[in-house]
Amino acid sequence: MKKLITICILIMSAAFVCKADIIYDFSIFNDARWASDSRLDFTVAVCDEGQGKVGFVFQNSSLISSSITAVYFDDDSLLKSVRDISSGPGVKFSAGANPGSLPGGNNLDPAFAKKPFFAADSDSPTSKNGINPGEWLKITFNLNAGENFDSVIKQITAASSRIGLHIQSLPKDDSVSAINNTTCVPEPATVAILSLSGLLAIWKRRK
Repeated sequence: MKKLITICILIMSAAFVCKADIIYDFSIFNDARWASDSRLDFTVAVCDEGQGKVGFVFQNSSLISSSITAVYFDDDSLLKSVRDISSGPGVKFSAGANPGSLPGGNNLDPAFAKKPFFAADSDSPTSKNGINPGEWLKITFNLNAGENFDSVIKQITAASSRIGLHIQSLPKDDSVSAINNTTCVPEPATVAILSLSGLLAIWKRRK
């Protein structure tokens, strides 16, 4: 029992440390074939950087060839300016994107902004320097006065601020676009806590 309590404390501590990170996944909206392919897995973690800053960490966890080559932010009230763009090995992005708007975004309802507040894409060679499976990119923004991490999460949840991806180098050289879902994905620590809760319930029933 003591060992079980220790495990609970460790997991809950991990959840506390990560509580400011909210993770969202993406849905492909312009190609039904790829929209249902479970091998594709793209996420963004929204991170509270404190002092009027927020970070967006993009990750590609797909099991097949794919490269996030551009990111777009449909926002005009929260984000003030880019503070930093950083990435892991093999990823290189710069501010600005070509095309300048999310491909297929005009077909969304409401349409994705033609001129997003911010966009960035990978340097040439495009797919090689994009976010390939196992790689990540982080963009940190300064927020407008009076805005904070909670404001960002609130607007993402309400779909009044949206994030789009252009994904290339899919099998058969396909490319697609995706937009963030508004329901957050449980963090690993949260999943562990939920799983542990189930184990505790089973343990109690067997006592």
